[in-house]
Amino acid sequence: MAYNKNREALILIAASKLTNVPVVDPESHSRLGVISQCIYDPERGVLVAFDVKLNSLLPLHQFLAFQDVQSFEHHAVIADEETLITLAELPRVQKIVQSKCSVMGQKAETSTKKSLGRVSEVMIDNMSGQIIQLHTQLLLSKRIFRFDDVVKITSRAVIIRNDLPLIKEQDAIPAEVSTA
Repeated sequence: MAYNKNREALILIAASKLTNVPVVDPESHSRLGVISQCIYDPERGVLVAFDVKLNSLLPLHQFLAFQDVQSFEHHAVIADEETLITLAELPRVQKIVQSKCSVMGQKAETSTKKSLGRVSEVMIDNMSGQIIQLHTQLLLSKRIFRFDDVVKITSRAVIIRNDLPLIKEQDAIPAEVSTA
């Protein structure tokens, strides 16, 4: 089953499942590389690009803009070879990478600095790349937050509103989820 960006239904993709997934050219069916990192715009809360480690003996990387992905398959991301470009060709993405502002694995806390643990998962909309949910984990406690509850993403932490009811992962209503 494919998770095509042009589908009408919203499908959430677990961003952690995209790491080490191959990028495949639809024409030649050749493996271009593997996704090594998802890059998010911290101001808009959107997945904007993928860092792709090329099939090479050398540690070469190119970047794939989210809008250039044709579809998300179960075990591959489909994109034309010519859409893989250097970081210098994506100035907005280059600025984000240089700021070292990440989401996955980032410290999560409330506006009053109460620790919520670390971001353990990022759920994105397959059509727009918009972050829909953040999952956090603090010891054995797992929580899910809507992205609307995020106040700010900084290079130090993901800041989440203070006045939220406690919703644990087991109490959440499951969405249709893709593991790509």
